[in-house]
Amino acid sequence: TSEVKVDVPIEFFVLAIPNDYTGKIDNDKLWTEIQIKQLGFGYLKLELTPRGIGDLIVKAPQLYFTILPGEKVEVAADIVNEGSRTLNNVEFKIDLPLNWTKEVNPRIIQSLDIREEKRVVFRFIPPKEITVGKYDIRISATSLSDEQVVRAEDKTVTIQVNQRANIMGTIIIVLVIIGIIGGIVVFGI
Repeated sequence: TSEVKVDVPIEFFVLAIPNDYTGKIDNDKLWTEIQIKQLGFGYLKLELTPRGIGDLIVKAPQLYFTILPGEKVEVAADIVNEGSRTLNNVEFKIDLPLNWTKEVNPRIIQSLDIREEKRVVFRFIPPKEITVGKYDIRISATSLSDEQVVRAEDKTVTIQVNQRANIMGTIIIVLVIIGIIGGIVVFGI
């Protein structure tokens, strides 16, 4: 009952025991190879090496943003290794809408140890002449763990671009409404 360690071999024996001896052998006893040889049964010494796996997780507290034309979006995400093996070269692939640009800091995480967490900041910059609407940006994260590719679940950032309010037009409409109500009150009395 010792702790199993990753990449450390575990040795064990498999015995071929005749049916008449099955109840006579103590299964709870830890046997040495010399003791097993003395039994006179056929046996095979085996070795098992446990390998860990990497598990990449992207945690982002906010994935929906509302902006006005000319504004940028900044998304902070925590990259976590929830596996039992170190992750190397964590990279990000980002699918942007047409004419958008991005900045990723850091672009690549060289190494992410077991249970380690690192912060990545994504900046999304819309084009100058953007139309009002909803835009989706997909973020994919991949890494290597013992020469195997490890992928995180994709995250989708939704950005709602709203139109700027026309303050002068709103003031004129309010003044016209106040004038009409004032005229009704004055002429009504």
